[in-house]
Amino acid sequence: MNNSIDTLSYIGPYFRDRFLHHSYWPLSANRRRPIRTLNDLAFMLRVGPRRQDPGIARQQLSAWLKDVLSNARAEECLLEPGSIRRIRGRERAYRVRRFNRLAFNSVIDFWRSLILTPYEQAKIPRKINNLSLERRYPLDCEVE
Repeated sequence: MNNSIDTLSYIGPYFRDRFLHHSYWPLSANRRRPIRTLNDLAFMLRVGPRRQDPGIARQQLSAWLKDVLSNARAEECLLEPGSIRRIRGRERAYRVRRFNRLAFNSVIDFWRSLILTPYEQAKIPRKINNLSLERRYPLDCEVE
C-alpha cells in the first residue's frame, strides 16, 4: 500500500503529479497532505468526506476525482498520428475529454478492492462507461 499512486493503471507521471500537487486529504483546509501513495488514496476514501450521507460523500469524491484527473488538453481535437480514425468513410480526430475516464475507473477499482465497511463501500463513486466511437471521434473533429 506504500506503492506510488502511479502503479495504478492509466495513472502516469502527469496524473501522479496532479495527485501530488492538486489534491489533498481530507477534503478540508485543515491538515492538508498530498496524495502520494495507494495508502493515501485509501485513506482519502475512508476519512474524507465523512459523517454525512454516503450519497453526498459519493458525489464529493466523484467531483474531486474528476478534478484531479482533468486533462490539460480537454476538448481539443488531436491531430497526432494514432489519434485519427476513419468512421463512416471520413477521417476524424480524437477529442480529449475533460477528465480521464480510464484513470477514474482505475481508482474506483482500487477502492473496491479494499476491505471496507458498508458505509465506506457506499461512498465509492460509480464507474463511468466508455464512450462510443461516434462520441470519441465526433463530427466536429473531422479532418479536412
